Amino acid sequence: MNRIASLLLLASGATSLLLVAASPAGAIYRVSSTGRTCAAIRSIISQQGAILVTHPSTGGAGTLYDRYVSWQGLCGPGYVTEDDWVPAKDGQCRLKRCEIFESPH
Repeated sequence: MNRIASLLLLASGATSLLLVAASPAGAIYRVSSTGRTCAAIRSIISQQGAILVTHPSTGGAGTLYDRYVSWQGLCGPGYVTEDDWVPAKDGQCRLKRCEIFESPH
């Protein structure tokens, strides 16, 4: 193989590597809470393990992006699940969110 062909092959391999590195293989699923029923949101969380839920802030001053999980094992070390309520298409929906564990002193 000549030098130019080797360089083209190397460049092609590097491009492929960059595309693989940039792919969203670990991307988290995102849903809007107000566009789905509570049962639908919970079903997606059950299937995906963890999702990003967008919902209006309590005061209506903007959109919040919170990560909700199906079980505590998906939280990092030092985190526990806590119940949180988000507005859904059919009313308020209770979901589990990871929070830092704070020991009662």
